[in-house]
Amino acid sequence: MNHFKGKQFKKDVIIVAVSNGYQFKNNIINTTFTAILYQNNKEIDSDGTKFAYIWSKTNSDGTVDTAWNLAHQTSRKSITITNSDVWQRATFDCTAEPLN
Repeated sequence: MNHFKGKQFKKDVIIVAVSNGYQFKNNIINTTFTAILYQNNKEIDSDGTKFAYIWSKTNSDGTVDTAWNLAHQTSRKSITITNSDVWQRATFDCTAEPLN
């Protein structure tokens, strides 16, 4: 679901859409993050073939989760997050780099 459809952006942006919310309780976590790239207010990689998507995780104490990042280093436009990916709290980021 694209909650940003029809929005106007002044800059090129990457939006991470979530399938099942972004706040979880009682260690019940199951959601899919999907990166959506906009340039000049248009989605530019809807099929996920023009950019490499690099997901990273930071733990609740601010440390980078190197093991998680290495295990998830393959480029994917969408990634599923479950309770095995989060202990207490975590922050997930996505960067996109053009494929040549």
